Amino acid sequence: MSKKIKKNSIKKFKKNIKCEIPIEQNRINEIIKILSLIAKGDFSHYCEIKNLETPDSLDALSLGVNIMISDLGAQTKRIQEIIDETNKKNEQIEKLNKIFIGREVKMVELKEEIKKLNQELAELKGKK
Repeated sequence: MSKKIKKNSIKKFKKNIKCEIPIEQNRINEIIKILSLIAKGDFSHYCEIKNLETPDSLDALSLGVNIMISDLGAQTKRIQEIIDETNKKNEQIEKLNKIFIGREVKMVELKEEIKKLNQELAELKGKK
């Protein structure tokens, strides 16, 4: 789905959400705002929960969103750790690869030098 479709869908969705109580509309708008930030990868904001003892449906929704934010943040952190570890291992592999390639080039050079020296030796033996 393209970004344009997503933005239009969110705008349309926001317009269709109407609440009889203006305070509740503000809470809904705040939850939508936080969900938009989550969609962009920003896990630093949490929904306000008005009353944990006798939660209403928006408190329950906020709690669910907050749990999702926490889980996504932890997973994102772990993914970044894996990426960092993988990059470090790739650097080590690249260093070893350069060493092995250099070794192979040197082996080819030495074989050519041995071949040349054997030819010179054969020529010297032939002159005797």
